[in-house]
Amino acid sequence: MNDKVFIDTNIFVYMQSPKDKEKCELSGRAIENFYCVTSTQVLSELSNVFTKKFKISAEHVKKFVDAVVLTCEIKLIHADLIKKALDLKEHYRYSYYDCLIISAALDANCNYLLSEDLSDGQIIENRMKIINIYAHPEFLL
Repeated sequence: MNDKVFIDTNIFVYMQSPKDKEKCELSGRAIENFYCVTSTQVLSELSNVFTKKFKISAEHVKKFVDAVVLTCEIKLIHADLIKKALDLKEHYRYSYYDCLIISAALDANCNYLLSEDLSDGQIIENRMKIINIYAHPEFLL
């Protein structure tokens, strides 16, 4: 598919979750089916979850980060994205960190933001739609 999607942290986390095979499979399919973008914030968040919650070794996490870098465009968080996130927070009432993800996705001109944590189906700035792929697996077809 030609659609450009931003991958939120939870999509990557489910890729490493042996407890939920369906979400793991859907997450992998999302990465395979789209031109994917993520951010340095997401890489930091997933590294924290993997090492703290799942007790995955730093070496394994580094390999996963390397794999993400090979399959996704990575947006660096910079001052303009932070300022945009603050504006988005005022308008959409998401947390600052969620708005930072939205800001990076908009800056990358993504058509969709794939996330389980944000309002499924919401259109941001009349140009990007939030999709929960676990609620809408048909999106991945």
